[in-house]
Amino acid sequence: MKLLLVCLSIAFLPYFVKAQDIEVKKLEPLEKDQTAALSPRKDINGVTCGLVKVLLKEPGAEFEGSVMGDVQFTGKEYLVYLPNGTKRLGIKHPDYLPTTIVFADYGTKKVASATTYG
Repeated sequence: MKLLLVCLSIAFLPYFVKAQDIEVKKLEPLEKDQTAALSPRKDINGVTCGLVKVLLKEPGAEFEGSVMGDVQFTGKEYLVYLPNGTKRLGIKHPDYLPTTIVFADYGTKKVASATTYG
């Protein structure tokens, strides 16, 4: 029985080791980055969205919340458009544990229209 438990533990070890937390280093308006204003996306009410740039080099991330349109992956970051007033963003990736980013935890109460965050 002990041998079976040891074998099962070793077999499942890669699944436990693989998952990591997504680390949020900062979330602040990027004053000099005009991507949200120069490449705008509108919400269903015609209001320009804000843009959150998520630096994650691995493809395959999915985003949950009030995401407007398709998320673009540039090879080094994801461009996630969110409606004005959005307060959180969920991120899922096969190599990481799912996480929800609450903007207020990083000094940003909510996404502002035509503003880029990073």
